[in-house]
Amino acid sequence: MTDIPTTAEGSLNEFPKSAPADRATAGPLDEGEAGAIKPSVDLGSLRIEPKRGMQLRLEVDKTNSRVVAVTLEYLGSTLQLQPFAAPRTSGLWHSIRAQIMDQIVKQGGKATEHEGVFGPEVIASVPVQAQGAFSTRGVRFVGIDGPRWFLRGVIGGLAV
Repeated sequence: MTDIPTTAEGSLNEFPKSAPADRATAGPLDEGEAGAIKPSVDLGSLRIEPKRGMQLRLEVDKTNSRVVAVTLEYLGSTLQLQPFAAPRTSGLWHSIRAQIMDQIVKQGGKATEHEGVFGPEVIASVPVQAQGAFSTRGVRFVGIDGPRWFLRGVIGGLAV
């Protein structure tokens, strides 16, 4: 797992945990909640249930060869997952969501908060440069606070 992102002061305010009401049964599940899990790809802090046609790519920090994220590609969409260690009693998604929105706006993009399947989400239009041309790309950020972990997802493509 990756360390918890923090504010400039190095700490996070305490907020309630943010997760879908059925997280403990529908997922994402903590290892202790999963029980007998279906066949999965075990990535240490993440287990991914494979689907036919799904591509899986590991994102590695080249400075220390550590896996920092997993990107899944399926049916014209991508989902980048990053797990973080987190406090047991307070949630991270509220303050991280605000940081994400602030950063996108500072980079010239647009970001709004919406209520989605996983709770509060950030829907954003982020500036990108491809082949010398500038444009924007739609992205959706989701966050789920677990028992002692936080899972951030960045969704691109058709699922945005």
